[in-house]
Amino acid sequence: MPNGVLKLSVNLGKKTAANPSGDCLAHVTTEEDFRSSFLSLVQSNLDKLTSSDLPVTNSRCTRRDYEAAYGSALGMNAGNVRGAKAKKKKPKKDASGAVIPSPPHDPGDDVLYVSRVAGAGYSVGYAASAGRTGGAGRITVALGERDSTVTVGRNIEVVVKVQCGVPAGEEGDVEEGTGEGGWETEVQGNMGEGGEELMEKVVEKVAAKVEEMDVKKEDGEMVVNPWDVSGKIDYNKLVEHFGSVRIDSACLDRLLNAIKKIGKVTSLHPWIRRGIFFSHRDLNRILDLVEAGKPFYLYTGRGPSSAAMHLGHLVPFMMTAWLQRAFDVPLVVQMTDDEKFIWKGEFKDGEDNLDYFRGLTRENAKDIISCGFIKEKTFIFSDCDYVGHMYPNIVRIWKSVTYATAQAMFGFNKHNIGQPAFPAIQAAPAFPSSFPVVLGAGRSSTMACLIPCAIDQDPYFRMTRDVAHKMVPRDHPLGGKPALFHSKFFPPLQGA
Repeated sequence: MPNGVLKLSVNLGKKTAANPSGDCLAHVTTEEDFRSSFLSLVQSNLDKLTSSDLPVTNSRCTRRDYEAAYGSALGMNAGNVRGAKAKKKKPKKDASGAVIPSPPHDPGDDVLYVSRVAGAGYSVGYAASAGRTGGAGRITVALGERDSTVTVGRNIEVVVKVQCGVPAGEEGDVEEGTGEGGWETEVQGNMGEGGEELMEKVVEKVAAKVEEMDVKKEDGEMVVNPWDVSGKIDYNKLVEHFGSVRIDSACLDRLLNAIKKIGKVTSLHPWIRRGIFFSHRDLNRILDLVEAGKPFYLYTGRGPSSAAMHLGHLVPFMMTAWLQRAFDVPLVVQMTDDEKFIWKGEFKDGEDNLDYFRGLTRENAKDIISCGFIKEKTFIFSDCDYVGHMYPNIVRIWKSVTYATAQAMFGFNKHNIGQPAFPAIQAAPAFPSSFPVVLGAGRSSTMACLIPCAIDQDPYFRMTRDVAHKMVPRDHPLGGKPALFHSKFFPPLQGA
């Protein structure tokens, strides 16, 4: 078993209003605890069933269908399933009077009368006199043993979920989402002979998951997404995986010529020359607009997670300030205080800490302003304050992106509803009509957008680019797609 705490969840059958089974939890730290907890949780679910005193109904089916649904053990040992006696029929004869042999008897065709729990999604055998589950006595689960009154079907579906995470708090609860280095896995099966086979499958899968996590840790597997950057970063593989384009010498020459033509700066920023900003999407098309004298604007942002920003946080803003001066264009800066609360917010004693993140927005804005933006052409906004102006576009993006797409792109699984909804909020500023006053743009605007950002933010804008054509007029020069200018990650103090 792994270090840390495993949270074990056992559900029997379909979780419905009529089926009280489900959400029985236990925390385990050893394999012995795991085995005993498994049977204990199954027992807890069955106890819920009897204590709920659900009605038991009678039905009939063929032995073949019965065994396929519930297993051959259910009820037969206790005599709760009764087979209908076949009536004797007169033998059939052919034209010559010879008896036609009857086909061999198939026991699967026998009709069985079954007592079942109504609406529970599975069946247990009950004594014929038990009209409700409460009158049937306790259903017991133990290897090789069965209650004399009630038996449990071997084909009762069982779903076992195991979550591994870091203990938190005085009671050692497992943090939601499993925390750093955490994981979860799920096994589906049936009870078999008291659940022993299913339990072995769970233990085997947990062991395999532990080994997989250990290998990933040893190999330093690269992980890059909007919420996690870890492992040894291979930027060539990252560009290939994300489908962006490396900035080559031809692109650098075009960029230099464009800014010289405008005349605000005379040389490329050192971070561009040294490859710190190394990848892009549609930067050449932005340069086409510059050469044609057509407008575009810059968009970047910050998720306020601390009162002071470190150098890694400032890299995109310092580059954005240079780009704004070089191209003499408007800039919008999104402060995602809503995002930080959705991911890291807390409720305690009837209060929450949303205002804490809103306060961080104000502190971070001071650091951002110090990067030297053009005051008259810069708009810094808090989502909590400004989101109403963007809401029509947010709704359009929600309508355009399926949940399956968001789940595949961002890995959403067991999250609060705000998390899968948030990407649309970060996407909205990429469309000029989100700023009718700041940019003077309406739905008919064809102004393009360039987004300088670290490459871990690219998934947000891949989604944005996929639906962009629905958000702008047909004559938009980039089809509504925002262009991106990617930076590498700032190396830690101990070196790259």
